[in-house]
Amino acid sequence: MVAKKDMLVGTIDKLADNLSRLPYFARMPATLHKKTKIAIIGGGVAAANCAYALSKRGLRATIYCQDDALAQGASGNAQGGFYPQLNAEAGHASQIHALSFNYASKLYRQLLSQGVHYSHQWCGTFQIAFNDKVASRYRKLIANKTWPDALIHWIDAQQATKIANLELPYPGLYIPQGGWINLPELVAGLVKAADSSIVINQQLTSLERENGAWRLNWQNGGQSDADIVIMATGSDSGDFQQMSALPFRLVRGQVEAINSQNQLADLSTVLCHKGYLTPAWQGCHAMGSTYVKDDKSRDYRLSEQQTNLTMHQQAMMKCDWMKDIQPTTHGRAAIRCSTPDHLPMVGAVPDSKIQSEQYQDLYKALPAKHYPQPVNHNNLFMLCGLGSRGLTTAPLCAEILVSQILNEPLPLSSNLLDALNPNRFLVRGLIRRQG
Repeated sequence: MVAKKDMLVGTIDKLADNLSRLPYFARMPATLHKKTKIAIIGGGVAAANCAYALSKRGLRATIYCQDDALAQGASGNAQGGFYPQLNAEAGHASQIHALSFNYASKLYRQLLSQGVHYSHQWCGTFQIAFNDKVASRYRKLIANKTWPDALIHWIDAQQATKIANLELPYPGLYIPQGGWINLPELVAGLVKAADSSIVINQQLTSLERENGAWRLNWQNGGQSDADIVIMATGSDSGDFQQMSALPFRLVRGQVEAINSQNQLADLSTVLCHKGYLTPAWQGCHAMGSTYVKDDKSRDYRLSEQQTNLTMHQQAMMKCDWMKDIQPTTHGRAAIRCSTPDHLPMVGAVPDSKIQSEQYQDLYKALPAKHYPQPVNHNNLFMLCGLGSRGLTTAPLCAEILVSQILNEPLPLSSNLLDALNPNRFLVRGLIRRQG
């Protein structure tokens, strides 16, 4: 052993200053008490990750779920594909996805090492270059050397066939740390690890500020109170008055459960193109997914089954085994909540009416110091709009949110945090003099 000659030691003399370089994107913390009651509204991967992030700081939340069990909405798929959405250029969205994927990958593996069980397969994810346009885009991504090879790299058709364990006459991009995860089991594991209280069959109808706290009004006529409320409400987010001005986008998605059959049974990696196809688990493969805008129905549809099957057959038309797949008549549909720029909303719930007045002259492009810090709904926070990427983005977004609530240093740069701020659409509209 060699003794260390020098050591640097430092202390933090004050709490984090989480102010953006732009005042209107400042991230204001919560007002805390010695025995702060924290309520999380929701029952999916966003709610579970918020509860887990709080538990790491010694805080225990109560989760209120409107269904009779956790993970009954968009987090209910038995095999969710786990991989980042990357582009050739490292724009804000791609940076957030890359960082989120790396963080989530480490967290999910750490949970397993701690004894948290969930079905999964770290089998990698292969993004198929199924036509010339896609192949050109993928080659540009590799040529730009934007992302490290350990995260994503090019493989030829021979390598793809070996990795997939069946014929794949296509090159493409391989993400070795990807795979699939059983979301309901992951959600249950996170909540158990967080030691959170769970109240099921508890549907929130409204919430009101009263005597310095939030009064939660339930569909059954009951009421609860909380000092801090985190809205992880998925496709129901726009139903609440405090968030009704935010531009949520609802998209129905149906995923098939295809019986394992013929050569398909040999598949050993997740295949992605416009949709995705997983290796078998308990005799079934997940094949998805449809995207139907502004449709909140969750019924299973044979028409969308055919849409899913046709999409996969067209993307892999060179694969004879794909033509032989016989669909089954079971699967599930859920409603995803997304946003116009496909990034989550993470932070304090903005008071849209007051902020519209605060920043009504943003279009004048005055110096930043001219603008005040934003007025938000006090102690009301949100993690919503994860779309179909919650498995990748929820863990890091929950860390951001809890860090903001507790006034800790934030884990991303200011420009990326601004890209996730719930008031960003309001700010953009005012700059452009829209609305």
